[in-house]
Amino acid sequence: MRSIAKLMQDWQFTGPDGKTTLVELPHTWNAKDGQDGGNDYWRGTCTYSTTFAAPAFDAASQEVWLQFEGVNSSAKVLLNGRNICTHDGGYSTFRVHVSDLLAKDNQLTVEVDNSINDRIYPQKADFTFYGGIYRDISLMVVSKNHIALGHFGDTGVKITPALKDGKADIRVETLVEGEGVLSVELLDAAGNIVATAEGADAKLHLETPHLWDGVKDPYLYTCVVRLSSDGTVVDESFVSQPQQPSQEQTTQNGGVSDKGQSNQESNQQTGSVSDSNDYQSGKANPETGAEDFVGLAAAGAVAAAAAGAVLFRKRK
Repeated sequence: MRSIAKLMQDWQFTGPDGKTTLVELPHTWNAKDGQDGGNDYWRGTCTYSTTFAAPAFDAASQEVWLQFEGVNSSAKVLLNGRNICTHDGGYSTFRVHVSDLLAKDNQLTVEVDNSINDRIYPQKADFTFYGGIYRDISLMVVSKNHIALGHFGDTGVKITPALKDGKADIRVETLVEGEGVLSVELLDAAGNIVATAEGADAKLHLETPHLWDGVKDPYLYTCVVRLSSDGTVVDESFVSQPQQPSQEQTTQNGGVSDKGQSNQESNQQTGSVSDSNDYQSGKANPETGAEDFVGLAAAGAVAAAAAGAVLFRKRK
């Protein structure tokens, strides 16, 4: 099972003026000049640095990952002075496997750049491109057999629901790093199991799905994926509606935002039926409005890493 420690405190921030101050995450250097209505806020590179002790883990059976949920717009990550990762894109999660790179005591440095560029989406928008680390950073200890963490920062699970003639078919595709047996459960809003399946390409069916109808009836199903090895669950997710994340679990449900998440950012994390060749839940296809359809609320990108809150929306 996963163990997650947040790295949110005691960051040394070197800002545009070259001065270093102590900050906590989330943080942006455009908190003031980015809100005055102009387009003259400072854009460039600033540095964040902190220290942490290596977590206790069994190198034979476990791995350690660093997870960054949002660094805008580009990030260069150094661990003990070694460049271990670069990432472009301020609204997507990224992770680094660091098991073999850890010392007893470690220094983590993140160089963050929100400069004007010609390569990072979006190029233009009606909001400020706030520079900084504006979402959580986590140190994760996981089983070597786990639902994929290294697939473009996504959850490792793709859920594709389809509604036809009042019935629902749900396809759940899961990527695994390591080995194990996958099981899938679909729960109704009361937590009752209404469908089950097994395997990396699981198919579930509902004869009479309860349709989601906006604020009148915001009904959601929950999809749970578990990975077992030798009969023991080694990685799992469980996301229900509503649920408050525990200290060791964080969920990101479509329609729920925290820490000042913008509408634009939230829209990138919530999708309707996704492209069959794309596991990244942050990409959404446009709504055609032609038929009833099934939406997907992206969920569990941190601790759960495998669950989705599934909704079946009524045609308007």
